[in-house]
Amino acid sequence: MLLNEINKMRMRNILSALLLLTVSSFLLYIFLVQRTVRKTVKISLPALKVSQQLTDPANLVKWYMPFANTALQPDIQYNDNNNIIRSGNDSIEITNQSIYSTLLKTFSGRQKKYFHFSVIPDTTRQEQAVVTMTYKTSLFKQWFNKGNLEKNALQSLTNFKEYMEDTKRFYGFEIQPVTVTDTLFLFIAETVALSEKRNATRKLFEQLIAYAEKNKAGYNGVRIFYSQKTGDDKITLFASIGVTNRINIPPADPFEQKMMPAGKNLLEATYQGPFGESDKAVQALESFKTDHNLSSMAIPFKKFLSDGYDFTDDQIVQLKVYYPIF
Repeated sequence: MLLNEINKMRMRNILSALLLLTVSSFLLYIFLVQRTVRKTVKISLPALKVSQQLTDPANLVKWYMPFANTALQPDIQYNDNNNIIRSGNDSIEITNQSIYSTLLKTFSGRQKKYFHFSVIPDTTRQEQAVVTMTYKTSLFKQWFNKGNLEKNALQSLTNFKEYMEDTKRFYGFEIQPVTVTDTLFLFIAETVALSEKRNATRKLFEQLIAYAEKNKAGYNGVRIFYSQKTGDDKITLFASIGVTNRINIPPADPFEQKMMPAGKNLLEATYQGPFGESDKAVQALESFKTDHNLSSMAIPFKKFLSDGYDFTDDQIVQLKVYYPIF
């Protein structure tokens, strides 16, 4: 009997020791052992375009927390090497850059943490990139006690995707695909001196409207315009008005009737600002077209939403800017 009791006691002690060892090992593992965490998002833009946002501090602050907080924007500072961003007690150092990856060393007060970002093309879908953020942490911190730096990084990865897929934020304009609705136009083009751009534009539209009225073309109020520099001091103006009726135009007349195929695809950007800066919207559409591997065989054009067509460069106008695509 005594021997049995002794054996039972030994067994209980062994089990207790094993349990204590197991619990201790588990606690040491979840508190001390570092593991690699990987978080991934897919962004509908080419990998090179995406990776540029990781290495340029001016781009990074648009989505990385806490710098993306608009309240902190006025206080953001950059060092002379343009690789450290600082605002108050928070800072990021951009290190180990390559074309498709970068290591961010982040600080908040006395806290410090590293986050590695890499970008690769998505093999399952053209013009899409896979962004992976990796960092090391303990299981306990991952489960129960994420620090501010880790929370900022996780939120920033979500911000990154939202920022790059928001055309207003990324390209500066709301851009969307639409289809052709206005199909028949009366058209004229003329090359003039740059100094004559405004007067010549006004005269072209006056001629178009008068010609449409004379020939019963049915001017419907739609006015579209584009200009293109053709030399140091020359510019070619392309002006059109929407009409509802086909007319016969003698070869000697400077006008043409042109058709836009109904239902064909356009990129559309909404612009409001100084008329002289409206080419920024054209440039944004050009970038969007290139980034999404779209093609075009026609010139872009601007549709006036504001009344009239005689605008100074600093006059505020509302436009829809279009780029034909296929």
